[in-house]
Amino acid sequence: MNSVLDSMMSKYPEATSDAEAKNAVKQALQEITLCGLGRSDFYQNAAFNGGSALRIFHGLQRFSEDLDFSIDNEKIDTFVLDKYVGCINNELASLDIPATFEVDSKSGFIQRGYIKGNCREILNCFGTEEVFTGRVPANEVLKIKLEADAAALSAASYETKYLLQPYPTPVRLYDKGTLFAGKVSAVLSRSWKSRVKGRDLYDYLFYITNKYPLNLAHLESRLKNNGYLKSYQSLDKDILKQLLCERFTTIDYASAKSDVSPFIRDRKVVDFWSADLFIAVTKDFDF
Repeated sequence: MNSVLDSMMSKYPEATSDAEAKNAVKQALQEITLCGLGRSDFYQNAAFNGGSALRIFHGLQRFSEDLDFSIDNEKIDTFVLDKYVGCINNELASLDIPATFEVDSKSGFIQRGYIKGNCREILNCFGTEEVFTGRVPANEVLKIKLEADAAALSAASYETKYLLQPYPTPVRLYDKGTLFAGKVSAVLSRSWKSRVKGRDLYDYLFYITNKYPLNLAHLESRLKNNGYLKSYQSLDKDILKQLLCERFTTIDYASAKSDVSPFIRDRKVVDFWSADLFIAVTKDFDF
């Protein structure tokens, strides 16, 4: 195996399941993609956000599937994801990884593409144990989604952090408060009735536990953009706590636990999830 890939894989705990083996490789591929984008002007036009940003740069202990970016407001009309196919594919090829990045069709404000290749070949490239690769169907495709969102949002703040593997690379991303705002927006509005992503709840508790600040102005912009708030409505800390507490009374927590379980190693962390838990920590938190 390539020494760079060997070094990247050494930081992951020994896999105990097929899913964990695949997730470790996907996470390494995500970092390689970020590095490839860093060899272009990508981060001058868009910022990294979402669960993968929280995991890679802030230590979130769960697997995250996608790479999410927000296009800068002033670049919305000129940003084209196709421009970055070459830099990602060159990075993959330089490490002899049998995968390629292809741009998919545009959907609304979202430009998306996929890093993909034969799953067994990619796992072998990363030195995955045969006990796992041997169970992978010969035609299975390993796929990672990359999305760039052109929704015009206000009051975002940014920071630059350095990815160390595969190579030291500066990556521009939302700062902690703006990342937190995106997650609170998801908790409030990314669901239907009692259904909610358990991953959103898991991340929400991560922000609360680590006492991250909240970019309230950016959250208000997001909630107005997605229609959760009307344009004339305003948001303050007291209103936010009320909205969150109301939301937490409607959630099917058994469904939420089932959603997040495949993405975490320690399943005990969700044992006591309940409306009472989420309401209590929300009321106590200083947003």
